[in-house]
Formats: sequence, C-alpha cells, structure tokens
Amino acid sequence: MQSNPISVEGFNKLKRELEELKKERPEVIQAIKDAREEGDIRENAGYEAAKERQGMLEARIRAGGGRYSGKRRVRGGQGATGHAGGPNP
Repeated sequence: MQSNPISVEGFNKLKRELEELKKERPEVIQAIKDAREEGDIRENAGYEAAKERQGMLEARIRAGGGRYSGKRRVRGGQGATGHAGGPNP
C-alpha cells in the first residue's frame, strides 16, 4: 500500500474529525429508536430523516477512515519530495 505524506497537524485534524463523527453515532441511533416508537415508520418523516442522517454519517466515517489510513506523517511541512514547498523544479 502506498503511503501519502501528511503533516502532523493535518494527521491530527483528520483523527479528531473521525473521532467526532464516531461520537455522533449513539445520538443518531437514539433518534432512530425515538422515531420508531412514534408508530408506523412508513409515513414517519422523523424516522426517514434519522435514517438519512445515519447513512450520511456512516459514509463520512468510511471516507474519513479511508483518508486517515495510508497516511505517513511528516514533520516540518515536507512533501513527498522531502522538500518544504513541493516538488523540485
């Protein structure tokens, strides 16, 4: 697997974003449970909204996990060439 360079700050930002998204899961699950308790889910807008929110959240978690994995942290803003500022001329 090819690793992509990322600054320590960028890596930590991705990690925090992924952790925040995962913290939302219980809230979304509770919203789905609450909507189910309201009755017939076929005509329940709250249930549909909660399921849609769950789908979008899970997609963001998968995408974030994909961006987070395969990253190689570099210090000092060095890019893939090892030089700050990008590729060699």
